[in-house]
Amino acid sequence: MHDKLTRLPRTGPEEPGRLRPVAPGLWATPDEPLGNGPARTCGFLLERDEGNVFVYSCSAISEFYDHLDELGGVAMTVLNHRDEATRHVTRLADHYGIPVRTHVNEVEACRRRDVRDIEPFAGAETELGPDLLALHAPGHTPGTVAYLWDNPADGNRYLFTGDTFTDFTLDRFPAVLGFHSYEGNVDDIRTTLDRIDAEPSDVICPGLMNGTIDAFAWTEAGRHTVIDHARQQLPTGSTYRPG
Repeated sequence: MHDKLTRLPRTGPEEPGRLRPVAPGLWATPDEPLGNGPARTCGFLLERDEGNVFVYSCSAISEFYDHLDELGGVAMTVLNHRDEATRHVTRLADHYGIPVRTHVNEVEACRRRDVRDIEPFAGAETELGPDLLALHAPGHTPGTVAYLWDNPADGNRYLFTGDTFTDFTLDRFPAVLGFHSYEGNVDDIRTTLDRIDAEPSDVICPGLMNGTIDAFAWTEAGRHTVIDHARQQLPTGSTYRPG
């Protein structure tokens, strides 16, 4: 990752059937491979008085139901974008009888992947609770979302960016635009970078990495530096299409 991002130390070991503690009130599923390449992914659970929230997805989610129940269950599951829309998301939503939340621009693509009971939101910002904000962060897809969570357990603000900021993209940022090219994606990602830069956050939690997935701290100055680094890599024009 970027040298302005500091990997948080792991606070506990991975144990079979249990989520890994990341920080007070924040848990992660074990890393799992994504396809046949080096990419790995995971999901995160946010412990909240208003009801726990599961972010991203996990193919083996059913193995963790007992631990999820110990932690208070799951009241909502939220997607960063369409690539997380799998039967595993539907399985989690059905098990707890909860909605799947994502941006309205992702609904059609998610439904084509058999994710049901979607409760979409729209607009640049949506409050999903007093401590949880959904930021429309398009560029990777038209409906990509970042989530900001104010964690009362440690006073830090956590930013869940999905595929937008990963070690695959930070030094080759146009890669984030190349998987789902669409008209105006460069303009969108510029807006997204401005939006994320303007929102204070202390810790970033990507949903995809080359190798072990962890959370990373950044200072305000570090955030500006990382985002400026991304801006400088963007092509001219309003649309990027690889090749």
